[in-house]
Amino acid sequence: MLNLVKVLVVMTVVVSGVAAQFVPPDNIIRNGSFDLGLTDNGTNVWNLQGDAKGNINVHNQALRCTVITTNSNNNELRVIQSGNWIKLDNGVKYRLTFTAWAAAPRTITPRVTNPTRTIVHLPDTLALLTTTPQTFTREFTMTRDEDNGAVFFACANDSPTWYLDDVRLVAISPLIPPSLTLPTAADIDYGAVLSSSDLSGGSDIGTWAWSNGEEIPTVANDGYEVTFTPDEYGQLDWSVIEGWDDATSTVRQTVSITVNPAPLTLTAEDKSIFIGGEEPDYTYTLDGFVNDEDEDVVDFSALAFDLDRDFDSSEEGAFTVTPSGAVAENYEITHVSGTLTVTCNHDWSILITVTEPTCTEKGEGYRKCSKCDTEDSENTFEIPELGHGWDEWELTAPVTCETDGEETRECKHDPEHSESRPVEALGHGWDEWEVSTEPTEEAEGEETRVCKHDATHTETRPIEKLEPTSIRDICRGDCPQSPAILKQTVVSDKMEIVPDGVTRVVIYDALGNLVYTGSDSIWDLRNSAGRRVAEGTYLVTAEVRGRDGTVRWYSARLGVKR
Repeated sequence: MLNLVKVLVVMTVVVSGVAAQFVPPDNIIRNGSFDLGLTDNGTNVWNLQGDAKGNINVHNQALRCTVITTNSNNNELRVIQSGNWIKLDNGVKYRLTFTAWAAAPRTITPRVTNPTRTIVHLPDTLALLTTTPQTFTREFTMTRDEDNGAVFFACANDSPTWYLDDVRLVAISPLIPPSLTLPTAADIDYGAVLSSSDLSGGSDIGTWAWSNGEEIPTVANDGYEVTFTPDEYGQLDWSVIEGWDDATSTVRQTVSITVNPAPLTLTAEDKSIFIGGEEPDYTYTLDGFVNDEDEDVVDFSALAFDLDRDFDSSEEGAFTVTPSGAVAENYEITHVSGTLTVTCNHDWSILITVTEPTCTEKGEGYRKCSKCDTEDSENTFEIPELGHGWDEWELTAPVTCETDGEETRECKHDPEHSESRPVEALGHGWDEWEVSTEPTEEAEGEETRVCKHDATHTETRPIEKLEPTSIRDICRGDCPQSPAILKQTVVSDKMEIVPDGVTRVVIYDALGNLVYTGSDSIWDLRNSAGRRVAEGTYLVTAEVRGRDGTVRWYSARLGVKR
């Protein structure tokens, strides 16, 4: 694509008392450089008309026309922009310029007519194309009343492919400078984007829009840029307007706008101290920030908190805490008061009884502060029942060895409350057995024991007959004395005979009375009746059968200690 250098003539025009800089829209043709392809995203479309055949497309940002079949009538294949036809004004002189080249030398015919091609405004003149891009210029004056027009290029007479770029149609006389009136911007609150402010009024030969509609304006501002896009050109020669942007065909200007501060609320937080406490540090909350801003945008240098009266924490009460002094650009801060409350750190250690408890029923009470005498009578509590505080048990019916008795105890809180329980019979607490009738060789003896609780209760049992004298007299003096047959000669719990083969043991006390007979080599110091023997000296005689079958009797003296 051929890039041409465009010269922009800049001038200043006073618009509604304001110096405005414009960029003139001098090209009546839309999308003449084919930057948007074959269409300008609207209703203006470059297309191919006529009975001959061919096709067009955009190649390297230039229109490329391929002729498939030729025709002696050059107009039977024409490149034309249709849709919104161009407006031509009577008495205005226009200049048509375009750049063109071809794959091989050939001619094309540029024409300007009415849309139906019945009236020719620009006479036919051939343009000789070469393989090198050339810029062609044609001028004509509109001599008819105001009419629509169309620009097209006839090309049916030859077959080489050709290229078209930078098609321009501009009014070159007379020069009629445009007159613009700025629109009015609707007020908005800080935090809203510019596009939320409607633009109303202003010149109606085009449309107004904020240049950067997503920008967030500040309260203190010098206005923001708007863009004016003309609807039509006619005899308006925008090239004489300073600031005209030929690339976008727009005018830019600054419009004043009122931006209201956003509401921001600073609230003093409630505080609470106990009686006698010091005045606390006051804090606050902020609500209402916009645009992801925070308290970094707030100036707190003059922030103060004032009480509605002199601070005093000697008794319970409440103070109104009023903040002031915080400021922030773009915000209007409302200061909201909080409360400082002085309360008693109650010690509910005093208990007030409303209903006394009994042994079986609960009472009721409430608490009283030991510091300020405040009574918390609305929050009562239960006092547990006392329960029965029982005295000691006292025997009220005697107990004997054989019959149960009874004992009773009374409640210390209410003597009418008592309870009784049986006392189990004592049973017989027997003394030791005592011999009441000595046994003989001919008759059993008898021993008796008496109940400790009741001497009238006794029981007796027989004592075995004494062994015959022949046994009792064994080894009284003629058996060998051999203390070695005993492991110990003085014992307190048991006696043990050393030799194996013991077949019989006979033991006498110091008086010669038979105490024990048996065949065990161990004696548990109990007599034949099972009673423990007393301390003293005893004669132990033992019958021992040797390995050769010989039977011998041995004797030894044994001391018993308890």
